[in-house]
Amino acid sequence: MADIKIKMSINQKIEVINHNKKYNCRIQDIKENCFLIDAPFLLLHDSDLEFLISNGDEVFDCSSKIIGYKKENNINLSIVSMPYSVMKVQRREYYRLIIAKPIKYGLLPLEKHYKSIHDIPIEVFSKLKTSITIDISGGGIKIITSENIAAGRYVILEMDIGEIVDLLAVSIRCEKDENSEKYRISLKYVKLDNRTRDKIIKYIFMKSRELIKANK
Repeated sequence: MADIKIKMSINQKIEVINHNKKYNCRIQDIKENCFLIDAPFLLLHDSDLEFLISNGDEVFDCSSKIIGYKKENNINLSIVSMPYSVMKVQRREYYRLIIAKPIKYGLLPLEKHYKSIHDIPIEVFSKLKTSITIDISGGGIKIITSENIAAGRYVILEMDIGEIVDLLAVSIRCEKDENSEKYRISLKYVKLDNRTRDKIIKYIFMKSRELIKANK
């Protein structure tokens, strides 16, 4: 994932995801091994930073580290490492619904590679644990767990979106939650069929409209 190359430019807009909220920031300067952004929030030193950046018609989900701070022209800037993880996302998968809702999950055995949901033994579904979502998109999902799920680990998910859908996913990032002893797990769907993806995207936009109406 880190082998994907992205283009950055000064004054380019990025969308930072921090504490389950999204912030529009801009790249203020670019150095050889880092770049600087204007951030309207405090980012802890050595903490992970997730952000979305567009290159033309393509959107990339990136992970970097906060490596310092500085102030220029009365603007607080965060110094960010060049991304160590880059994942291309599809436009229709791009929008994330920030929502806390119950979800069930189960870890799959390490020794096997899973290509689709149909590879999962039926007995796995009787041993699922309950978790909470952080956000949902058409390309993946983020959840809170009490166990460290390392990148590359396959996970089965069971989610209620008006109907129960079973999803095969793989962990792409695991972060220790700053406010608890739990972990924030970013998961990417594996071989998700278009019909199921469309159901998830429809659910996301339905819930988004509900939240907009409730906040008016």
